[in-house]
Order: sequence, then C-alpha cells, then structure tokens
Amino acid sequence: MEYWTILLSVVIGALGIHYLFQHFNFFERHGIIYMPAVPILGSMMPLLLRQVLFQDLLRKIYNLNKNAKYMGFYATMQPVIFIRDPELIKEILIKNFDSFPNRRGFIEINDPLSVKNLFSLRDQKWRVD
Repeated sequence: MEYWTILLSVVIGALGIHYLFQHFNFFERHGIIYMPAVPILGSMMPLLLRQVLFQDLLRKIYNLNKNAKYMGFYATMQPVIFIRDPELIKEILIKNFDSFPNRRGFIEINDPLSVKNLFSLRDQKWRVD
C-alpha cells in the first residue's frame, strides 16, 4: 500500500511541475520579450517578498528592452502584457476599446470615484454609466 502512495505522489508531483513549467513559457511560445519568472510567484517575487516597491518593479519591466513596443511579465501565475508604445496604447484604448472591456483594475476599493474608473469597469458597464 505504501508503494502506491509514493508512486502516486511522484506522478502527481511530476505532473504539477510539468504544468508549472508549461504555464510559464507563454511569452516564449509567442516570441515576446519578458521578465523571467519563478513558478507560483511569477515576476512579482521581489515585490511579494518586499524587496522592491511596486513602482520600482514596473520601472524595471519598462526598461527591460528600450526598443520593445511591449513586453511580458507574470503577475503570480497570470501572464500580463506591458505596453510601452504610445501608438499601440492609443490603438487599444481608443480604436479597439470595445474589444478589451474587462481589463485588470488598478485597485479594488469601494470608493465611488475609483469604482467609476474606465479601467475598472467590467463588461458593458463602461457604456451605460
């Protein structure tokens, strides 16, 4: 009985490790410059361990490649595209706004002013309010 428990643990562990490394090659598969990541904590590890401030981490990502129009990083397990090019930002935020209705909000507060922020509104609520 103990043999099967050990074998099952090894198989589950191997599958888990395979999933993590498969998940953390999103940017590599798509040919996007990215900040290296640690499984589970992603690129946010220095921030989560309070080694750097949020704005310093964003500055580091921004300066990762001065010629890149966009680059990637992992917010824990979630791949995030960081856009640097003003024309590309304008294209997304103005011309293709309806194609990207559910962006990640900056803050999750119940402040009446922050809740109405266009970047935080979900689904079709940005058109109604």
